[in-house]
Amino acid sequence: MDKAISMVEAKSKLADLVGQVAYGGERFVLQRRGRPMAVLISVDEYRRLRELERGVLGHSLSRTDSAAGAIGCSSPTPASASG
Repeated sequence: MDKAISMVEAKSKLADLVGQVAYGGERFVLQRRGRPMAVLISVDEYRRLRELERGVLGHSLSRTDSAAGAIGCSSPTPASASG
């Protein structure tokens, strides 16, 4: 089950949370004022989700390409220059 945690608490415990995610398989829903804002998951889980996304959608979403490239999941798409 995912664990909800406030942004303030996550900020103060980030190193510990990353360890729990990377080595303990935990997942955290980061909340601001009680509203879910983001999810902290392991790189392995992120890669699995990206593969599922590619299979279901048939393509990757450009919004996540740069983040994926940063962790070696796929090649980032170069930004096109508009003139």
